[in-house]
Amino acid sequence: MLERIVGFVLLLFTLPAVAQTARPAQSGWVADSKTGCRLWNTAPEPNETASWSGPCVNGLAHGQGVQQWFVNGKPASRYSGNYRNGMKNGYGEITWSSGAHYEGEWKDNKANGRGRYTKISGEHIEGIWTNGCLRQGTERVTVGATRADCGF
Repeated sequence: MLERIVGFVLLLFTLPAVAQTARPAQSGWVADSKTGCRLWNTAPEPNETASWSGPCVNGLAHGQGVQQWFVNGKPASRYSGNYRNGMKNGYGEITWSSGAHYEGEWKDNKANGRGRYTKISGEHIEGIWTNGCLRQGTERVTVGATRADCGF
């Protein structure tokens, strides 16, 4: 009986460590495994990888190209547009595996400037984005930012 209690107590102490490993990785650079070109990932998923088809300057995606994110080997999002110093900057379009879509201006991986977001339902929301945030009437949308970043 004492062995079972000790085993149970040890299990309780290991659970927090197991739970911590399930968290997504922190923001950081992810390199295309074929080219070594790096892209900034603001919100990485576990087992996420990337590919980049455009120019690479000083080891960072830079210029016009196509970036594809994969989670567990399956396509997660596809971006076609401009990168500067490894981040989305300028005009570009992204489509997520859910079917949602954003096209418009970017600054440092966040929707910034004129842009249009298309929901999975097909409904459009467009306007002027600031640091990944759009407030329009009762609508609150984020692209490249969290709801907390936007104060939603």
